[in-house]
Amino acid sequence: MNQLATFFGVSSTTVNNWFDTGRFLEIKKVNQDFLISDHSIWISPTGEKVPVLNIVERYMQNYANPTATMSDDEYKRMRTEEIMKTITYFESRYGGTFQQVAKQKGDPYSSGDWQWVREGKEWHALLLELGHFG
Repeated sequence: MNQLATFFGVSSTTVNNWFDTGRFLEIKKVNQDFLISDHSIWISPTGEKVPVLNIVERYMQNYANPTATMSDDEYKRMRTEEIMKTITYFESRYGGTFQQVAKQKGDPYSSGDWQWVREGKEWHALLLELGHFG
């Protein structure tokens, strides 16, 4: 689990949430562990199906080879761009800002709408990462 979190650049809690909400395909659970194979798929917030192997390979290209690593500033810039792209997707999908949608749909942490729970929590986490909430 910690390895996947490292490869994706997120917390282990986020990876656990992804498992719980079905964001991974072609995985097996053995005891308390999830087994990822070369055929495992991750479903992005935009619905794109990405082979986990591609994520790992990209990570290895960027971080396993010291000459290929990016600077902290470059990483932060790229991470911010990806976060903003996902936030923009959610704003378009739901027709407003997180605050507007949460006011209409309710708190994603206590909603009965499983899709809003999953996407609302992710949207909220991205806003927190950018520092839009205290």
